[in-house]
Amino acid sequence: MICLFSSLKVKIPGLNVNCIMTDDDQNTFEAFSVVFGPNIRHLLCKWHVFRSWSRQLYAKVSNKQLVTEMKVRLKELLNVKERDAFQKLLAEFENIHFTKSPEFVDYFKKHYCNRIQLWSASYRNFPHASTETNNYCESFHNQLKTVYFQWKFNRRIDRLIRTVLDMETESYLSYKYKEINHMPFKTHSNRYIKDRHAKSREIVDNDVIQLTSTSWLVRSQSKEVEYSVTQINICPSSDFCFIKCLEVSCMGLCSHLYQCNCQDLKSNNLCKHIHKIHSQKMKGKITFQSDNFQVEESFSNVDSESDYNVGHTSQFEQ
Repeated sequence: MICLFSSLKVKIPGLNVNCIMTDDDQNTFEAFSVVFGPNIRHLLCKWHVFRSWSRQLYAKVSNKQLVTEMKVRLKELLNVKERDAFQKLLAEFENIHFTKSPEFVDYFKKHYCNRIQLWSASYRNFPHASTETNNYCESFHNQLKTVYFQWKFNRRIDRLIRTVLDMETESYLSYKYKEINHMPFKTHSNRYIKDRHAKSREIVDNDVIQLTSTSWLVRSQSKEVEYSVTQINICPSSDFCFIKCLEVSCMGLCSHLYQCNCQDLKSNNLCKHIHKIHSQKMKGKITFQSDNFQVEESFSNVDSESDYNVGHTSQFEQ
């Protein structure tokens, strides 16, 4: 791995690495640190983390109803973005479930409580931190093994290189074909962004309350709660920012500008509340109000078997 990362650094000497995400493979991070330095952020793939938790739950807890209950709690822990709320949920989880399932709680404390900054969403508050899994890499590996090598074991590095170059050529030609013919790029991200933009239009203008020049509350349309939206940044890398809303009313909106506590994971940090705020800012419709509201939080689930499991479904287009 050190040779691989060293070659990458030689080929791209000006490469500025924000962080590295692994599936809890310590050897990969150690090799990366040798080449790029010890101050690189290390994140764990959330899909792999939750899969490990689920496996240990089924192995250590016999009560199926309790397993279901604990999985809900663990999803909340994994996804909550506010640091104080995370610490509160963590303490509650340990206190409630220590007597019910001490074996799992001991495992959880030993392997995860001492490195919460690697997996907790409350510590992912930097540019591009909305990338939560490394399953695109696994999807690529799956294509390489199943489609191109057809499950045949390969020992030859020259054949591997030739195959990877062929994959790159096919992907590039498919991209250019769509670009030239003005065909839409059908990705999970684009579909979810368009869906959230459409849902933002259902939010009543009067349900958006501006607290300061960079913070708002958006009343839920279905629950008696308010969600907090904060403007956090200007896009640090607009030339390489690909998670954007392309609708005219949300011109300039990307995933780096705002943060919302609604925990809508599928939206790539572009939930319907953020769409609403930005579209109204573009039209200048929000009026300042100084009312104070108690903001409640909601948590969405990480579907360990569908939301992140793209590794066995994506196919290269011919």
